[in-house]
Amino acid sequence: MQYPDDTVSYQQAITKVLYLSDSMVLHASTSEWERVEKLEEKRNEIIQYLTVPEKSNAEIELTIQRIIDANEQLVTMGNSELNKRMSEVSKIKRSKKGITAYESI
Repeated sequence: MQYPDDTVSYQQAITKVLYLSDSMVLHASTSEWERVEKLEEKRNEIIQYLTVPEKSNAEIELTIQRIIDANEQLVTMGNSELNKRMSEVSKIKRSKKGITAYESI
């Protein structure tokens, strides 16, 4: 396994990915999407160096499952935010149509 810093173990790298994932969920819960994006960039830098470990253990498997769970939360929150914003855009469009119709009278 090659990591940018050879002193980093697989367990340390995967733990850092979990920490970043949990931080992303925290910031998503407060609609800090720009912060989520920056954390995702950092997380992806680490993930690109991860490979399937030669020897897995329960701790690694649990950490990976927790990362998957965090990702599922992020997807749900992201979809909710997208739907909210799409609804807002739709309301704005309807308002503009109403104003245009009113002005044409």
